[in-house]
Amino acid sequence: MRIYDPAVINQIRNVLRLKRGDQVIILDGQGGMYRCCLDKPAATGVEARIIDEHQAMDDPRVAVTVALPPLRGGRFEWALQKLTELGVARVVPIVSARSVVKPQSRSPGVETSKLTRWQAIMREAAEQCERASIPEVRQTMSLSSFVNSELWAPESAEHVSVACAERREAPLLAHLLRQLSAAEQPLKSMSVLVGPEGGLADQEIELASDSGGLLVSLGGRILRSETAAIYALAQITFTFGDG
Repeated sequence: MRIYDPAVINQIRNVLRLKRGDQVIILDGQGGMYRCCLDKPAATGVEARIIDEHQAMDDPRVAVTVALPPLRGGRFEWALQKLTELGVARVVPIVSARSVVKPQSRSPGVETSKLTRWQAIMREAAEQCERASIPEVRQTMSLSSFVNSELWAPESAEHVSVACAERREAPLLAHLLRQLSAAEQPLKSMSVLVGPEGGLADQEIELASDSGGLLVSLGGRILRSETAAIYALAQITFTFGDG
């Protein structure tokens, strides 16, 4: 097997600093998992000898898109790792009215570099937990663009979108999930919107609701954005299970 993916090559050579004879797990992104022994690196890639092949863990039955704002201090990247481990299908960084971290609109190269790094983090997390597929991470978009996209309101009866709204009279997410799991119509996908540290602004909550989303509560505690995203996804995965 020859590995051409620059992200994987960089991880093997520069991050893990693996050498000839070392073993590594490689995922093909389509359910295949290969335990390989590295041979001498080539100029255009990495040569590896397949020792054995297994089927990676199936993805959850419900494909979940999580939208949350970029966060300071490495917390967003930590959230990417944990969301990947819990089976997220897609992560969308969003900018809302109270977001602290704003996109570098004047420096598209910086944003591209961030996206490449986020993709590498999710790939590494997928390999670490041996899941079948590598989640997608989208370019940063505004909250209004997200709730007006097909990710939030697709024309499908098998999809539900929820906005986590603290300090609001809203049903608990856990209660909603129990209702959805007992419904005759099987659920295939969900979108979860999480606000920044200051929460979603009133007009953003109204926009999410007017665009077809349901407002939910995660309980009485006020959670950090990354905690809320992970907590919500964990409940969904627990309710509907893996495929």
